[in-house]
Amino acid sequence: MERTLDKRKILELYLNHAPFGGNIIGIEAAARRFFGRSARDLSLSEAALLAGMPQAPSRLNPLKNPQGALKRRNEILRRLLRAGIISKAACEEALNAPMVHLGRHDFPREAAHPAFNVRNAKSFSGIVQTTLDRDIQRITELVTRAHLARLNGLADQAAVIVMDVPSGEVLAWVGSRDFWADAPGAQVDHARSRRSPGSALKPFVYGLAMERGLLYPDELLLDGPVDYGSYRPGNFSGDFEGLVTTTEALRMSLNIPAVVVLKRIGSDAFRSWLVGSGIRDPNLMREVWGLGSPLGSVEVTLEELLRLYLGIARFGSAQSPVLLRCGEPPPAQLLLRPDVCAMLWKMMEQPLPGDLPGTLEREARYAPRVCWKTGTSAGYRDAWAVGFNAHYLVGVWVGQDSGSRSPGLTGRNAALPILGAVFRRLPPKDYPDYPDLSQWLKKVRVCADSGMPASNRCPRTIESDMPRRMPLERVCGLPHQPLNHFLCADSAGDWDLAGHRHFPVINGPISERAPSGRLTILSPAANAQFIATSADGAVEVLLKSSATKSGSVYWFLDGIFLGQSMGEAAFPARISPGDHQIAVMDDSGDTSAVYISVE
Repeated sequence: MERTLDKRKILELYLNHAPFGGNIIGIEAAARRFFGRSARDLSLSEAALLAGMPQAPSRLNPLKNPQGALKRRNEILRRLLRAGIISKAACEEALNAPMVHLGRHDFPREAAHPAFNVRNAKSFSGIVQTTLDRDIQRITELVTRAHLARLNGLADQAAVIVMDVPSGEVLAWVGSRDFWADAPGAQVDHARSRRSPGSALKPFVYGLAMERGLLYPDELLLDGPVDYGSYRPGNFSGDFEGLVTTTEALRMSLNIPAVVVLKRIGSDAFRSWLVGSGIRDPNLMREVWGLGSPLGSVEVTLEELLRLYLGIARFGSAQSPVLLRCGEPPPAQLLLRPDVCAMLWKMMEQPLPGDLPGTLEREARYAPRVCWKTGTSAGYRDAWAVGFNAHYLVGVWVGQDSGSRSPGLTGRNAALPILGAVFRRLPPKDYPDYPDLSQWLKKVRVCADSGMPASNRCPRTIESDMPRRMPLERVCGLPHQPLNHFLCADSAGDWDLAGHRHFPVINGPISERAPSGRLTILSPAANAQFIATSADGAVEVLLKSSATKSGSVYWFLDGIFLGQSMGEAAFPARISPGDHQIAVMDDSGDTSAVYISVE
């Protein structure tokens, strides 16, 4: 051994493997057990007492045989004096020092889940240094437990990871509400449990579409009914917003626009991108693949999800979270182009919600600018929130350990408050938390009506930010009638304002136009009143017009496109309580409208 190692290294190996009685192995474990602190913080007297123990760990246990342990300690101190290693004054002070800290101390119980992850991942000798920040770990645990208590049983578990964006290092890792509690799922690391992310994958659908030139950030999308046969997605609220920009659709977390954009990309292409980006859900290997991935049909872990969001935060450079300071960091991977990530920064930045009330509430030392997104899985099973800026990346999952439904559990009310509270308590750094995005973006003249690169037919244009390398091949295809117009397609799934597609147009507000005589609504009658008998208060109404058999007609409820029927065929519509306008338009642009009420 002496041929390959110097004496300091040999002593280090001995001290790290020396027995100190029972299951106490190594000087660090002994120092924490008998004195409640690290070996580097021991006094000379305390260090000498422990140095004598390996000779006879059971017999010289200071808790069972204090006189024997002190006698051995004094022998060691006098030998150190004779060898000239310590002074006479230091020796006398150590010999007379009382053992005020001696006792049976519990080992540190902080960051239990990452500690077990490290232990289970690899065998180490000596000190293992993690990237965790003790202060950030403690405040993250405190915030998590306090917020779960306020949910009053809506969720029983949570997981939170805090990362340093530039390095990818983990600063805090909370795997459950309380690892040491006698409760279901307490020892489960929910940061590594596979769950449905709800809408948390939507930024990557929009990002991939922009990277492939299939979507613009201010492009007008239609949030309305869509029917893909056996798949009929809807919004979380149950309502439709009508015409919205891409940025609005992302910030409002609307489902229909995300599904429509995914259809442009291709579900198989997005699946391949997810697999290549590090998502290891076995369901991604299914032969049959649908359009539900941006709505949560894929299952991810919080750790995997933060890898993806770190890619946006670092302008394309994705990396698995780094927990240990030893060895080479995991390789980085280009997730999306830097200019596309910069656009997502701008689209996702929103003010954080209010902080936690009660004893944890305090004035923030600074107001960080944060880009964030929430997600809620089907059935209210999982609530998510992920936020980032140039300093930090924070991810939160909240739910039931059993995976059961919890009506009312959403990303916004259950996970986002934790994210906001943690972010406000993170120490600011000496550089801006929000970068200058101008190097990655360009100004483009777009149609003021469609949000797409303007054609020579567009009467009004405005400037819009777009990714610098984005191609501008898709241009506005609106016909631009001289009057105000409302655009519709057969369904939201067919919506695309690019190219020279032709959309039926209603010139002017429908309510201001009288029937021309060529097209009228036969059913329902004007000012008809309906009495609902169903549990939800809605009624089924058959819509009929005077159109001929050969033509198509387009039905609207309160200005929102309902669907299309052929000529005299009736169109069934389910209408909720209240006063409503029903309008119809044919291929020639002729319209008619009536008003009804449902009670």
